[in-house]
Parts: sequence; structure tokens; C-alpha cells
Amino acid sequence: MARRDPDTALRVPDVPSIVAFRNVLAHGYDGIDDELVWAILEGQLTSLLTTLQRLLGEA
Repeated sequence: MARRDPDTALRVPDVPSIVAFRNVLAHGYDGIDDELVWAILEGQLTSLLTTLQRLLGEA
């Protein structure tokens, strides 16, 4: 996202971490820690969803 739309990427918190997390999930670097994935989903997904819904509403 940061390459395709850098202005929007700046409005999404932690884009580099999100991209890195996606890469781990997609490529399985060093295995995937299910507990860590679940903790991230529980702790951060709601906030990300709210941000993305706001951005989509503005589009």
C-alpha cells in the first residue's frame, strides 16, 4: 500500500509493521506463532478496521 498510495499509507498507523506481519504470514518466515497472531488480532484488528472504514468512507 505504501508504494501505491503513500498519502493514504501515512494515515494508517504502523503500516511498516502491518506489511512485515503480512510477509511473515504469507511466507512463513521462521514459522508462525499462533499465540502471537491471535494476540495481534485481538489487540489491534479493531483499531485497524476502524481506520480503514473511515478512509473508505472518505473515498
